[in-house]
Amino acid sequence: MKQKKFISMLAAGALCLSLLPTSAFAAESMDNFKTERDYPAGQFTDVVAGSWYAGSVETAYELGLVEGTSKTTFSPTDPITISSTLALACRLYSTYYGDNATFTGGTIWYQPYVDYAIAKGIITSGQYSDYNANATRRQFAAIMAKALPASALKGINTVEDGGIPDVASGSANYADIYTLYRAGILTGSDKLGTFLPETTIDRASVSAILSRMAMPSQRQSITLKKVEVAATAISLNRSTLSLKNGETFQLNATLTPANASTKVTWSVSNDVVSVTDDGKVTAKRAGSAIVTATAGNVSAKCSVTVTDVAITRVDFTDSSVDMLEGDSRKLSVSVAPSNASVSSLTWSSDNTRVATVSQDGTVTAVGEGTAKITAKAPSGKYDTCWVYVDKKASVSVPLLNHEYGPMNLTSYYSSGKVMDTNNITSLVFTSVEYTSSGDKYEVKASIQGRTTRSNCTVELYFYDANNRVLGQETMIERVTANMDYNIQAHTYIDTDILDNAVRMEFYYYGTPADYNGGGSGGSTGGNEGGSTGGDEGGSGTETPDYDYPYDTYYGFEGIPSFDEFTSSSRTQMDYTEGKKAGYMYASATTAEFDSYRAALKECGFSESQVAGMYFYSKGTHGTNDYWEVRCGTTSSPYGEVSVMVILSHIKSSNEW
Repeated sequence: MKQKKFISMLAAGALCLSLLPTSAFAAESMDNFKTERDYPAGQFTDVVAGSWYAGSVETAYELGLVEGTSKTTFSPTDPITISSTLALACRLYSTYYGDNATFTGGTIWYQPYVDYAIAKGIITSGQYSDYNANATRRQFAAIMAKALPASALKGINTVEDGGIPDVASGSANYADIYTLYRAGILTGSDKLGTFLPETTIDRASVSAILSRMAMPSQRQSITLKKVEVAATAISLNRSTLSLKNGETFQLNATLTPANASTKVTWSVSNDVVSVTDDGKVTAKRAGSAIVTATAGNVSAKCSVTVTDVAITRVDFTDSSVDMLEGDSRKLSVSVAPSNASVSSLTWSSDNTRVATVSQDGTVTAVGEGTAKITAKAPSGKYDTCWVYVDKKASVSVPLLNHEYGPMNLTSYYSSGKVMDTNNITSLVFTSVEYTSSGDKYEVKASIQGRTTRSNCTVELYFYDANNRVLGQETMIERVTANMDYNIQAHTYIDTDILDNAVRMEFYYYGTPADYNGGGSGGSTGGNEGGSTGGDEGGSGTETPDYDYPYDTYYGFEGIPSFDEFTSSSRTQMDYTEGKKAGYMYASATTAEFDSYRAALKECGFSESQVAGMYFYSKGTHGTNDYWEVRCGTTSSPYGEVSVMVILSHIKSSNEW
């Protein structure tokens, strides 16, 4: 009696499954689908012999998968409900897995099927609200795709993504529908493979699908290639939109025809809102804007109105900032509540001769002085930040960002033993800034190198356009002897010196911690500096056999290597007051010393001034052939001086 009652409930418009007990099945096999009964000729008077679905009705009936709506009718054009679709899916699942499930005892006839479908993952709880509603083709495909495992729905067809004209990529149940197409279970309603996902599905189509699911030999071959279809129209899910500042909303575009493949692009009329590539709108500030979605030659618009969230607090991250003339920086500010926007703030400066501010909070330092920057909300809440502007360094000498080096100094005793080494691999002046007093610049330099000394010292000399010394300063930083160093050195220089200097020389040396006697020096200068200086002091372990004067030595600019130094080449050789006697290094041969002396005369030195010079070889030390050049007391524009110079022939580098 229960069986007859169940069939009568389905007879009005649904397929039903055989509810007769079945024999035990082999687990998980398509072989579990077997013929249970014969299909007599003319079984259903409304199933026309030779119709496209007649064979499917016969197969599904013989497998016990379908019944008629009466003993003699099938009603092939009637729709099927969601509840009947679930009943079919549950019987397919149970048959394949051979679990001999029974579906009786529910207060509502379809409740056992719903419970079974949820338990087996065919549907999820709450997925459908009305089980008596007619199923769409999309809903039917979603349920059927879960009735058999993926291994029983292997692809046999080439159906490219986008190949089904009216199933858009990413749309609901996209994967389920493509799975059934590729398995040969669905073929579409026309030669293009059109699916009609939102239409109902009739009993004739259901019988075809069931027979193909249960009998792989019944599955159909089809090839669907993606075809580019131009959009003829586009519509949005909203034509108007109201947002609070900071809120977001997802706009969705629908193309006509449904299989249109034209790319949708998004744009906004102003910065009141922003929009992402997929149509997500974010409110940025109060005002109105138009969001436009364009697909080829068609477009749709949404008018957006944004209102502000009232700001209850405004806070600058910094209460004051220091700037230099001409510099710009964006001030950081926060507001409360968190969903309020800083874009609604109004910015102002109380002294635009010192600093101006744009409406995004960017401050530009105009002139020396103090200015107060205010950020004010429409609610009246505000905060202030003080801006202190200093004059920007306007030095004439080319100082910043020039890299000097390498500078390699090796000092010897008269015996030929190495006294010390000082090597700078890189010297870069990194900044020149006014001090708070305004009468000095702070000059910083990044120095890398290695020395046998306990510190790194650089003496800076600045010259005006007439080559007169304007001033001198010293940078000195402690280092570890015989270790590579990378230091940030600095010194303070009077502003009137740097403002008027057009040329700079620097001299590098180190000072031993345990010795203050002796002295040496030397330089290879240049119009923008780049000198390599001498060393103050010798060594605590050996004393030179001659003394070095401390008051004066010759500073050389642009000295060429001795390979280039001939009697016909003129070079500038100036006296430099206030420096130390020192070493020089150059490639040299004995024959070239005569040329050197001749060149000194060409530079203005008299015979008597160079007469005291003499040269002799000190032999070979390692890879260096070194020569000592001694000059007795001579006269100079600065009085009587005594100069000692040692020239070393460095076989490996030819460098000073």
